[in-house]
Amino acid sequence: MISAIAGTLSLGGRFSERIATKAELARIGHYYATESMLLWNAETCRYEAEATPEFGSDTLTEFYHALANGEVTISRGAHAVF
Repeated sequence: MISAIAGTLSLGGRFSERIATKAELARIGHYYATESMLLWNAETCRYEAEATPEFGSDTLTEFYHALANGEVTISRGAHAVF
């Protein structure tokens, strides 16, 4: 379904940069929806979650907790409302 959406948007993208951008996002979404992010083991011909490297130990919950307590701040730059 995402491929059909991306294809349709690509046709419209020939006339509008905005629609072309949406088509690219649809293609990216299709890639992440269909490709495994796990490590491929050539010996067993399987993807292995256990062998896939993980980085970091921060969690979103911990970050929001630190943000609420004023322990961290977010620099929004040009995106700041106030």
